[in-house]
Amino acid sequence: MGAIRSISRGVALTGAVVAGGALVVTASSVLATPQPLESALEGDSRIFRFREGDVFYKVRGPADAQPVLLLHSVHLSGSSFEWRKNFSALSQTFRVYAPDLLGFGLSDRPAIEYSADLYVQLITDFAREVIARPAIVVARDHSAAFAARAANLDSQLFNRLVFISPTGIIPPSAAQNHEWSDRSSGALRSILRRISETTAGQVPYAFLTTRTALSWLIAHQSYANPEHVTPEVVQYLFATTHQYGARFAPLAFMSGKLDRDVAGEFAALRQPILLVWGIQDAINDPTHAEALTTLNPHTRLELITQAGNAAQEEQADEVNELLRAWFLAPPELVDPAMKGQASHSARPTAAQSTPAAEAAPAAEAAPDTWLIPPDPVSSPAASAPAAPEKTPQDAKETAKSAKEASQQPPARRATRSQPRTSRAARQAPQHEDARQARPDSDEQPPTPRSAGGPRKKK
Repeated sequence: MGAIRSISRGVALTGAVVAGGALVVTASSVLATPQPLESALEGDSRIFRFREGDVFYKVRGPADAQPVLLLHSVHLSGSSFEWRKNFSALSQTFRVYAPDLLGFGLSDRPAIEYSADLYVQLITDFAREVIARPAIVVARDHSAAFAARAANLDSQLFNRLVFISPTGIIPPSAAQNHEWSDRSSGALRSILRRISETTAGQVPYAFLTTRTALSWLIAHQSYANPEHVTPEVVQYLFATTHQYGARFAPLAFMSGKLDRDVAGEFAALRQPILLVWGIQDAINDPTHAEALTTLNPHTRLELITQAGNAAQEEQADEVNELLRAWFLAPPELVDPAMKGQASHSARPTAAQSTPAAEAAPAAEAAPDTWLIPPDPVSSPAASAPAAPEKTPQDAKETAKSAKEASQQPPARRATRSQPRTSRAARQAPQHEDARQARPDSDEQPPTPRSAGGPRKKK
């Protein structure tokens, strides 16, 4: 009996210590709320009046340029902060919009029923009412699923789609074997569902949003290089997770309320789709891209070396140049399905076959031709009255070079070992905007050259 009493006392004492620790951590989290929070992006600060609350967003770039919508990832500390190394660079050429989704960043965080359909409606309304013309959408992680459904419901919203390490498109059981979402018990998700909108949800949220926990999470999940986990980054994530109502949307995500199978809708998309994946992504393995490229023939995959889940931050210059070139290239060069159809239709018949025509299919297979947007100034028709006649030796060397290029393995063509430094990235300011976010900003962005203007020869 004495042993049983000792064990019971030990268990009770342990429970009391755990409960006391939980109380201390939760109280500290509550007392630290709210933290000062400002937008890290330059540009005009504006508000979109969504039906469930106000949505804060930044906009910058020429008013008549091709619009680009940046959708941040959905997780504990998600916000437009993750676009701080891309927003200014892209806005040199494009009209860029970066909203904080409802429940994140500087947007309202109401205690409502968060769902995938809610965010799909938010994206749809924002594209229709704010952008008001076909745009290019760049979505990270779970926002890719929202964007895919929105683009399927209204094909006029987005003419091209970029998904950076997308999740939520294919159910976890089909795409992510042995991941946390598969190994975790249904009971845990059920508990999170019940407490996500109640005061009890503050306890697990408080533990997950301490500075120590946030540092560990982003170091092991977001970045391949731990040097990116700076005190400034951790402080911003701590601030955005310590706003009034900050727990509602993240807990809804963790409990599975934002999940929806959109595989069929993704497969039905006809717009060109670019998948961008960090090779060292620790939470969304690049091998999952195979399922997506199989689902939709309009999909192209680009792997980014020395980058994890946040490739747009770790290799910002390379990603910015990649996006800019893909945005400006003609549809037939960025859409694998269109390019394949064009190559097939252009193939000469046996009766029409000539030595020059036989070399054409090999030239079409040259890698990364879409990376060079059309240049009307430097085109032969615009710069010279007539092209010089090629000798037989010139034709032979051209065919040989094209053949060697076409024999490059696809993996090498899709992966870049050295990041490219874009002109837009070199010109973009690298400091963070320290202004208090307000809708009446008077800042006027510098006037970059038009997205449709010609490129100068170097």
